[in-house]
Amino acid sequence: MTALWKEVIASEARLARWVERGGGELNVARLPRPAWPIVAGSIARGLAARGRQLLILVPGPDRFAGELRLWLAGNPPTYVFAEVAVSFLDRPPAFDESVNRRLEALVALSEGEPAVVVTSRRATTRQTISRRDLVETTVVLRPGEGPDPVAVAGRLIELGYTREPLVEQHGQFSLRGGILDVFPAAADAPVRAEWSGDAVETLRLFDPENQRSVMAIPDAVIRTGRELLIGPDRGAAAVERLHGTVSLDTLRGDVLSEWEDELTRLGAGAAFAGVEFYAAYPSLLDHVPPDAVILDFEPRRQLTDARTLLDETSMLAAAEAGGGELPREFVLPTVEHLDDFGTRPRLAVTAGEGDGDAVDLGWFEGEPLVGQPRALAGFAARADAAAVVFATEQDERVRALLDEAGVTPPLKEVELDLDMDLAPGLERAAVDMGAGWAQPALRLFVATDAELFGRVRRPSRGGRARTRAADLTREFTLDFAPDELVVHVDHGIARFKGMRLIESDGAHREYLELEYAEGDRLFVPVENLDRVQKYLGGEGAPTLHRLGTSDWTRARGRARKVVQDVAEELLKIYSLREARPGIAFAPDTAWQQELESTFPYEETPDQVAALGEIKADMESDRPMDRLLCGDVGFGKTELALRAAFKAAMSGKQVAVLAPTTVLAQQHFHVFRERLKNFPVVVEMLSRFVDDEAQARTVEGLKSGHVDIVVGTHRLLQRDVRFKRLGLLVVDEEHRFGVMQKERLKKLRAQLDVLSLSATPIPRTLHMAVGGIRDMSVIQTPPE
Repeated sequence: MTALWKEVIASEARLARWVERGGGELNVARLPRPAWPIVAGSIARGLAARGRQLLILVPGPDRFAGELRLWLAGNPPTYVFAEVAVSFLDRPPAFDESVNRRLEALVALSEGEPAVVVTSRRATTRQTISRRDLVETTVVLRPGEGPDPVAVAGRLIELGYTREPLVEQHGQFSLRGGILDVFPAAADAPVRAEWSGDAVETLRLFDPENQRSVMAIPDAVIRTGRELLIGPDRGAAAVERLHGTVSLDTLRGDVLSEWEDELTRLGAGAAFAGVEFYAAYPSLLDHVPPDAVILDFEPRRQLTDARTLLDETSMLAAAEAGGGELPREFVLPTVEHLDDFGTRPRLAVTAGEGDGDAVDLGWFEGEPLVGQPRALAGFAARADAAAVVFATEQDERVRALLDEAGVTPPLKEVELDLDMDLAPGLERAAVDMGAGWAQPALRLFVATDAELFGRVRRPSRGGRARTRAADLTREFTLDFAPDELVVHVDHGIARFKGMRLIESDGAHREYLELEYAEGDRLFVPVENLDRVQKYLGGEGAPTLHRLGTSDWTRARGRARKVVQDVAEELLKIYSLREARPGIAFAPDTAWQQELESTFPYEETPDQVAALGEIKADMESDRPMDRLLCGDVGFGKTELALRAAFKAAMSGKQVAVLAPTTVLAQQHFHVFRERLKNFPVVVEMLSRFVDDEAQARTVEGLKSGHVDIVVGTHRLLQRDVRFKRLGLLVVDEEHRFGVMQKERLKKLRAQLDVLSLSATPIPRTLHMAVGGIRDMSVIQTPPE
């Protein structure tokens, strides 16, 4: 069998000759956007087999690179020469993630190995580091090799790194005798190097949060995080050029002083944020090898976008010059020649008609199948002679659609990549793609969620694949930062001052430094870390305890008495809940599945787990009292909405209680919008609703006409009566007053309760941890 990428290239003779010859120019037209990644990946594989590099110019390079990596699976590796979000007229930060990615792409080009670099013409309008500087300024540390730490520190300063007492962020380093800590610009974790004499003895990654070493590494590569290295000679030349071409006389007084200060630093060769503003340096194309190949998607559109960006920048520069914020003759460091590819081979691609001699590769957009069982059956029938692939993660829903269309054969699971072998049959790939396509000549037909369900699911973009230090030391990571309050189990409340490396008996050990009242200090060895925890008290700043006194003992005694009183009160409430049978809600209905499938984002793993726990509680006859914790924007409201809909489908009413009118209004709009296509009545009670509408809602709750009501403390007033209330959703319960909490306590003894909180108070959290209340946690943010 032949791999897919080879068949893609061989399907069009002119494309195959162009890849084989590796020269000249070829135009491709009518290639639909969903097919771009598979065609680009096939060309990249063909060029990699011949030892060639590929530069791809495409609108939206980040998105395209993510789609391309799915097909390439790392062979060859893919890099992004990213677009920098900072305006040409603004000073970029000292270390920018997009700049690091640009430098990674340049390094890949300089190494000469087969690789793919994805970028856009907008990204190439900004100049970058020279090829010589990129290669010559790289610092490599290996055990058994030099130079000495002082020389390395000097090199780091030249590369724009700053010396700090502790290394916590990219671009920082610290030097303590023969120990050098550095956080390389493009690395995921900082490095600790220890010298013995003039040679490195050990190299280890360490965690920037607690400064603890993690694991040994064979070498460390340190590169600059800037796209311009200046130095005294270049700085002096740049200042001389600026003084000879521009006049500072038109600048405002405050702006003039800033320019004079920065030009002084520039003349001394200092590296500072925004130094790139003052000097001319090369473009991306200066780094692209002469034998590299250019794959150019929608070149006219890209040129228009880039020219628009440059024109807007020129207009803003003229406006700033007119306002005395920029010298009138100053020329911004932009790249104007965006099509200077020289003699490099180029393949231009458009989804439109193109020129008369353009090649049509025979790809078509996927046909819509939503709501058309006969069309779906016809699409599946092609499996007798072609590979028909359903690219979706919604296995059960696809199976239901096929059953409805009368398609009975099982779906074979396949990996959708460039190495797959095409064979007739019905197949499913567990991937979430933007849209489908068809290639009749290859006998390949792919349908995605867009064709099957009429919408595009937007998957979360995972983080970078490399291992981070925080993951390597998850069990060792401190829960507190310097100057935060902590509690030592034996000595009480103190202020954490940081980690200290102290020499004892000829050996260095790491200690936690704790500050107590009257300036007392306590140094706790890291092996006794379990004796210290973060302070989680209530409102107001507590008083630090004194060492050597009974203050801490008395405080613990008072707390023990309060805990006992609270426990007795809670036991009364929860014993009532356990003695009374709760409501066993019905299993999920077809409408429940339909509602959940219309969620336009990919659920995070934590959301899926929490939803399963909530549904299990609701279907049990034991009254639910679950705390759902998660930061703002992590998806708590969506889970509450699904729980409310489940209760409504079981014939019960739902009350959603919010502490503020604005928050209640937000919840109401979300519930109304998500449930508008279902037979569920959603109303609101708050001061935003007039008296007449409130009266209708109250009457609807009594009669059972209103299924879900969203409101503030107005829901707790005595005139509000429910006919069949089954679920209470409480958002940020700790923000309600004393009277409202008393009313909630009575309600909690009678029905299922789901509490949402981004910042649960210690008592609520302790009840959940202790098993009095159940708890679900959403720790994974949507991206």
